[in-house]
Amino acid sequence: MSITSNANEDDVGSNLADESIRSAVNEKLERFEQFEGVDIEEQFQEYERKYQEALKNMSYWDRMVITEIKVHFKNKRNMIWMLSFFASMAGLLSGCDQSYFGCQFGLSICT
Repeated sequence: MSITSNANEDDVGSNLADESIRSAVNEKLERFEQFEGVDIEEQFQEYERKYQEALKNMSYWDRMVITEIKVHFKNKRNMIWMLSFFASMAGLLSGCDQSYFGCQFGLSICT
């Protein structure tokens, strides 16, 4: 009797697990189907067009505060050197910053 009841309980548990998996899959499929017919490439092209249009219609202030710097490298090795330089300087400044604030707050290593 106990073997049969354990088997039934296991079946019920597995059925509940299967139902929860099925419902999760169905929910994901429904969310995915909402995007049916949407062309992602077309969306990106539209955003690129809007961006280029915004660059043409920038005010003087917009041109002054823009932070975009366009850099093109023929030799990718030069790009790696530039990125490593900026990463090194960021690490150096971070270390200086930590040691400065550590000394300002009176840590024992600075005295």
